[in-house]
Amino acid sequence: MGIKLRTEWALTPGDSLIDHRSSILLIGSCFSEHIARKLRFSGFDICENPHGIVFHPLAIERAVTDCVKCAQYIHEDLVFNGEVWTSLNHHGRFNNPDPEAVLDLINTEIGKAHSFLKTASHLVLTLGTSWVYRHLEKDSFVANCHKIPQKEFEKHLLSTDEILTSLERSVLAAREVNPSIAILLTVSPVRHI
Repeated sequence: MGIKLRTEWALTPGDSLIDHRSSILLIGSCFSEHIARKLRFSGFDICENPHGIVFHPLAIERAVTDCVKCAQYIHEDLVFNGEVWTSLNHHGRFNNPDPEAVLDLINTEIGKAHSFLKTASHLVLTLGTSWVYRHLEKDSFVANCHKIPQKEFEKHLLSTDEILTSLERSVLAAREVNPSIAILLTVSPVRHI
């Protein structure tokens, strides 16, 4: 018998199957972008990662909450990092030397996702890790450290209860604006020891 290079699961189909009438918001790790690419290629209506790639439950929760509230970021939400302005709640694709360009892109993406979420049939949340970093000066957990020196952060491993609580808040937030949305939780397919 050969080596098994994957973990096999026998799953029962759920009640809210995805078809070409579905509209799907994906938030999370790079795996969600791989899923989004395949869905888009196959003609599905999707909106992906309004905060860019984010890995841990607290960052996913922040992205969901920002989309629900149609949050508007301001200059004080940004940090200057070397030659670019960045948001610690967003992926590096938002970075720019012009802070107004960063804010415009962030707020535009959140606005699009807010509108999409209100009528989406499915929300896919893809978890990548339970490790989080707290920015010491801002006293908040961040989605991305943007290669800022490690001494500015404290590393923390989320407990199972913290993860579940964060996921519950994400689900409740999404259902505030879309009570009928089907929510799928996925995990990045990376084997851990």
